[in-house]
Amino acid sequence: MPPSTARLRTEAGLSILHRPTHTIVTSGGDIDTATAPVLRERLLGMLGAGMRLLILGLSRMSLCDVAGPTVCTEYLGRVPGPWRGRP
Repeated sequence: MPPSTARLRTEAGLSILHRPTHTIVTSGGDIDTATAPVLRERLLGMLGAGMRLLILGLSRMSLCDVAGPTVCTEYLGRVPGPWRGRP
């Protein structure tokens, strides 16, 4: 399978689908203090790889404590762009 369409299943219940124009990350489990580090590592790794558009699908997520929004906020703070820092 070419890298542009590769799908990766991670230990935190994340499914990652890479496409030429975007990446879709779907959570199929809990995002809490135990699993947030895996999500953080994956998101920041994709940012470093030059990903331009991220779609974060949370419809299958069963639980999200404060660690989930914290990871998303940290990620957004590192994304370059004119809107950086806006809520």
